[in-house]
Amino acid sequence: MQEEQPEVTEKLVSYQLKAKDVLAEVFIHNKPTCIEDVLISSLQEMKALKGEVQAVKAGIQKTKEEIQGIREITGLSSIEWKTDSKNLIVKIAHKLGGNQFIQDVYKEIYTNLERRASCQLSIRRTNKQKKMALEGANKSKINAVNKLDIIGEDKKILECFLAIVKELAIKYGV
Repeated sequence: MQEEQPEVTEKLVSYQLKAKDVLAEVFIHNKPTCIEDVLISSLQEMKALKGEVQAVKAGIQKTKEEIQGIREITGLSSIEWKTDSKNLIVKIAHKLGGNQFIQDVYKEIYTNLERRASCQLSIRRTNKQKKMALEGANKSKINAVNKLDIIGEDKKILECFLAIVKELAIKYGV
């Protein structure tokens, strides 16, 4: 217990020492205090300690959640990047207020990406669609091309995209 929850252990030991002193005063030094007063005092201290223990537990849970968030952010790589980045973007949107902010998050990412990587995703998308049309791809495949497809084709742009998603996740406390 001392290794896992040193704060709780410290408070418990402190409480036990106080209880020992109070009981010693009553029984050894014959202080004129009735046992009911001693019990009431001990119960009040136990109640206060219980509240502190609950606060520490809540703090531990919050810390665990933050560590998990850090793991997700640092675990974002170019292998499963679409799924992982989508999950982080949804979490960022939820921090902002809900699913209605997903497009706003993507817009911020794309704006930062175009500025940082000196690229224009819409032009690259149009060029890819034209190339696909010349190669004889069907219209539904051509129309399905999106900015994420373009990002995935260029390793430098992809790494920049991932860095921006990570930065936003940290910025919004995901």
